[in-house]
Amino acid sequence: MTAAAVAAALLLLLVASAALGACDRRSACTASDLLVASRGVTPWRNASAIGGEYLSAAAFLGTAGLVLAYGADMLWLPVAATAGHVLLLAFVTAPLRRSGAYTVSDFAEWRLGSPAVRRIVTCCVCFIGWFYLLPQFQGAGVTLRVMTGAPVWAGWAVVVAVTLLLVASGGMCSITAVQSIQFWVKLVALAVPALALLAMWQMDGRPDPSPAGPRGSRTPPGSA
Repeated sequence: MTAAAVAAALLLLLVASAALGACDRRSACTASDLLVASRGVTPWRNASAIGGEYLSAAAFLGTAGLVLAYGADMLWLPVAATAGHVLLLAFVTAPLRRSGAYTVSDFAEWRLGSPAVRRIVTCCVCFIGWFYLLPQFQGAGVTLRVMTGAPVWAGWAVVVAVTLLLVASGGMCSITAVQSIQFWVKLVALAVPALALLAMWQMDGRPDPSPAGPRGSRTPPGSA
């Protein structure tokens, strides 16, 4: 596949995702409309959007690189990150919803009654969030460069432009719609090659990578 065809496919995916997000959007007139989609997102779509965000450039490409460099033990990192989502839901998201706040900064000011604390928390969130965005931008830039030969900064520019377009068009409603769509696209893109490789492994007559019996039933080396 040529670079032009890859670029056309990426552009088509971006345009389709943005169009579907724009068609699904609501009028973002209030903070509730913009930040939480008026709390009208269904659990199924919300779960798909969270899964789509988890299967990001930083998580997927970063995990693949760590496993390639340091071995399968690095798979514990995404497992720990997934467990962190559960803790986030239990100790952060639930109190936010009960308080009626939309952001961690809002919750800090509501809980402690201090605008100064709000500003400190806002700075902390922006500082930590920047370290999350950097690998996302870098992953997008490297992927676009490998697939089309474009410079790395082009990937950064595409991600920023599309994100700003989605946020401006409908806030969290548009973002959730696009992320849920991308989850299923990513799932198919991961599942189809995995199944194809598994089928090729079996048809080639390769041995089963799992042991034939329980670990304790193996014959120790040199005992035969």
